[in-house]
Amino acid sequence: MSEEQLGNFSIPPLSPAGPNVRVFGIGGAGGRLAAQWAQLGRAGVSYYALNSDLQALRQIAGQSGIATVQLGVGSLRGLGAGGDPEMGRQAAEEQAAQLKSLCQGAQLVIILAGLGGGNAGAAPVLARMARAEGALTLGVVTLPFSCEGRRRNRQAMLGLRQLRAEADAVLCLPNERLLAMSPQGAPLLEILTRSNEFVAASLDSLARILLEPGLVNLDFAALRAVVSGRNAEGAIGTVEIGGEDRGLAAWEQLQKHILLDEGRVFADADAALVCFVGGPDMTMAEIEQVMQPLTKAAKNAHILMGATVDEKWRGRLQVTVVVSQFAESNVENSQAVERPGEPAPNVTGAPNEIPLERGRFVAPAIDAGSERSQETLQRQRKRGRRGHDENQPMLPLEMVPRGRFEKSERTVRDGEDLDVPTYIRQGIKLN
Repeated sequence: MSEEQLGNFSIPPLSPAGPNVRVFGIGGAGGRLAAQWAQLGRAGVSYYALNSDLQALRQIAGQSGIATVQLGVGSLRGLGAGGDPEMGRQAAEEQAAQLKSLCQGAQLVIILAGLGGGNAGAAPVLARMARAEGALTLGVVTLPFSCEGRRRNRQAMLGLRQLRAEADAVLCLPNERLLAMSPQGAPLLEILTRSNEFVAASLDSLARILLEPGLVNLDFAALRAVVSGRNAEGAIGTVEIGGEDRGLAAWEQLQKHILLDEGRVFADADAALVCFVGGPDMTMAEIEQVMQPLTKAAKNAHILMGATVDEKWRGRLQVTVVVSQFAESNVENSQAVERPGEPAPNVTGAPNEIPLERGRFVAPAIDAGSERSQETLQRQRKRGRRGHDENQPMLPLEMVPRGRFEKSERTVRDGEDLDVPTYIRQGIKLN
């Protein structure tokens, strides 16, 4: 498209709306979630399934809208990583050139993974490559069930720390909480399917706000400013409400949402994204019924809001909230932060005043009755430092007995009683 001329001004051709989004599902859990999301057919989003297990990739390859990438082609030869995250990391490093090319040109990279398994070790590697290419990098991960054993859970927590160190933000979804969202006694396949559908719908709502023009646009540059480089941890929750008083009902459901820790995450949040999707009948009053109490609950957070109108959502309202906060390790490693009940950090370079305990030094006793001691004291007074203020008052240091050393012989050298403190021997007055 050629530039249009308007007087002395030239208007360059418009770039495509919204950022270029790439979604990578790593391992079995991440690949299934990416495939579930791909079925929603969001324009502007590219989907990839990454796995060293060729058999698992073949199950996904037949689904439309998602490409597959085999990890560790030369080393693992189509086999899995054996539950070893280190093997998963090495498999990703082996395909570094291919992964780097897939990240080029992306503005937003979303990494989906189920932590604890072997292929999940590739997630931090991919996050590092994506950020090196200038993409805003968001991790969305699930944690194992407690019944999967201590080893897998330890690997998951280690993988979470490694991913948080490389990604801009990580949303953590414990499987135990996803399980609690399903009916009691539901089959495992139903639980996993419902969980994938929920996460995919939540992330698709965020992508919709970023990619499509809406009633209230969420600017990608603002999103980058809030999230980029923070290595934050976070949570995501979505509610869908129909009928009357949808705004009030949506806020009540968000406060009860198990993935939002029943609303407790808002108090610790320092950033929040709120995405509304509704039909042409969605009102500003309904949005305010959610935003006003949320703003009070997350009073320290930088809040971004977007709203999209879709005819398919007539009579219904969907609200998705993404909450993030700095990880404690990042706060500790950052510059000094004033905390309630603690003195403000010293930013001037001058040492802070430290209150010292009030103490009193008690000088050792002098045997004033001894003739030799009297002579020693007289000589020491004559040798006292010159130039000091003769009117300077003496500290009220009391004389105390020598205790069990009362009958022992004093240490005298060159006529000076070394048992007498130096400041007394030299006539130094203390104030």
